Amino acid sequence: MCTVHCIYNTLPPFYAFFVLFMWVRRPVVVLTPRQKVEHSRDANAMADAGGLMEARTQVAARPESIKVQRLGCSALLKLARGDAACKQAVVDAGGVAAVVAAMGRHTADAEVQCWGCCALGTLADGGVACKQAIVDAGGVAAVVAAMGQHTADAKLQRWGCRALRNLACRDAACKQAVVNGGAVVAVVAAMGEHTADAELQRLGSGAL
Repeated sequence: MCTVHCIYNTLPPFYAFFVLFMWVRRPVVVLTPRQKVEHSRDANAMADAGGLMEARTQVAARPESIKVQRLGCSALLKLARGDAACKQAVVDAGGVAAVVAAMGRHTADAEVQCWGCCALGTLADGGVACKQAIVDAGGVAAVVAAMGQHTADAKLQRWGCRALRNLACRDAACKQAVVNGGAVVAVVAAMGEHTADAELQRLGSGAL
């Protein structure tokens, strides 16, 4: 049992909730291989200690709060950065439905949309069951809608292209669902809008 798990388990619910969101508020950055291992370990430990259900509960309990939805999607993203089992646990706990619902309720909020696309893209990097759960929950439509409404937001477009790329990878049925959901048009539009963004062009090319 690692330190994160030990500390989290000893806290009352209110303080545990605070610790969870202080942890997930750390910036999303490109991680070194060693940092990826450490982050995955911490995500697994936080999920095992109840952080996953805490995040899911808070998102479901306060759907009208943009701040809670932002933090909730961010929390589910960070928890999804664990190993394959951790990603599946997020899916099994209703994390995909929570993210899609948040994106559907707060379509005008670019931050909710960005965290949502990133969370779905990270979960889609799990097994086929994770991809199918995202497709079944309306995740493709949520990502495509976010990209269509926030065309000038390069960061959101990058996360959207990444999500669609991961969903389409290694599974024919999910790939077809991505195509049927209008992803090709969304990706081509993003690449056309942000021609100077090398990372977006790379992700878009990968999606196509």
